[in-house]
Amino acid sequence: MVSSIMGIHTEAPWRTYSRAFLTCLGTSRLVIISPAIDKLVRRLPVNRRRLSHLPVIGVDIPEVTPEEVAHLREELALAPSEVVITTIGGLEPRKRHDLFLDAAHLASRSCPQARFLVVGRGAEEGQLHEQITRLNLRAARLLGERRDIDTILCLTDIYVRPGTAEGFAGITVLEAQALGVPVIAFETEDVKLAITHGETGWLVPSGDVHALAQAIKLLLTDKSRARAIADAGRESVVKRFSIPAVVDGLQSLYESELANLTSRHTHSV
Repeated sequence: MVSSIMGIHTEAPWRTYSRAFLTCLGTSRLVIISPAIDKLVRRLPVNRRRLSHLPVIGVDIPEVTPEEVAHLREELALAPSEVVITTIGGLEPRKRHDLFLDAAHLASRSCPQARFLVVGRGAEEGQLHEQITRLNLRAARLLGERRDIDTILCLTDIYVRPGTAEGFAGITVLEAQALGVPVIAFETEDVKLAITHGETGWLVPSGDVHALAQAIKLLLTDKSRARAIADAGRESVVKRFSIPAVVDGLQSLYESELANLTSRHTHSV
């Protein structure tokens, strides 16, 4: 049996450890999808030869028309000269949207044409509204939950992942890269699955809002660098995290495991 461990930051540590241990006991091949999960598994009595490091989450490469983007710009009352920096995710403490807004406050001083959008709903919505008011951050808006994520990303000039906790690189990071949007993220081991600094994205020290603001300013002013990062990020997603690429990798793994099972059965007869 082929298994994978996910959701290691959504429950109590003892429960995660117990679930991981039982999963390892019941599988012949364990697929590791992130460094954080690899670190957890290495605390368990698992034969390392049973581990495979492989992406199991893939993204579509959607098509969005210029008309859809133009309509959204009109809906959001964005002027032609304004540029958009976006983050997407549930408004929960571990997503650290507060750090995004702090960086927006700093970046907006030198980039008055920048507009900062937060997409999502959650328990911290009221606190984030209060933060925007306290900072007098007129350049930032909370858009709530949206169904037009692909169009929002196509409207976006820079995508920011402000989370600092380890976990999977983030589906929205991959979606932004797939649509040719340059991504900035706080450096974690897991986000480096999708981002090589200066090549397929831009990494800044975890929690450093000044560095995040500087990175936003850099990619807004250095258009050629931003474009190169966006193109490389898209190419990386197509090769490694598109649904066809993930399916091919998993199919090869399943076929290998099936061949091994068949061989063992033949030798036991």
